[in-house]
Amino acid sequence: ELWWGYMKDLLEDQNVDLMLQKIAAADYHGAKVTVVQSTCPSMIGISGTVVMEGRSVLAITNNGTKIVPKSGSVFRMSVPQGDDQIDVELVGNRLMFRAAERSVRKFKAKK
Repeated sequence: ELWWGYMKDLLEDQNVDLMLQKIAAADYHGAKVTVVQSTCPSMIGISGTVVMEGRSVLAITNNGTKIVPKSGSVFRMSVPQGDDQIDVELVGNRLMFRAAERSVRKFKAKK
């Protein structure tokens, strides 16, 4: 899978803090995600592959395409960590940028 290879290269040999920053700034096109929280109850549980990312939405396809607002949503995805994988949750409110804008931003850890 192309996205998995992209993330494996991006996250290779990183400490956890740097890894989380890189995940937050990554391009999600092709990522497999699941909506685990949303202010819109009908969005919870939607899972599939990200086919489009806008400033405020993700388009997720799996037997049809659903447009999911980033605001008020939490997305779960698996990312490679060495020969294993870990699940991470992304808070949509902190991703309210296009992928190109997000890739040059610096993210601070939220305590």
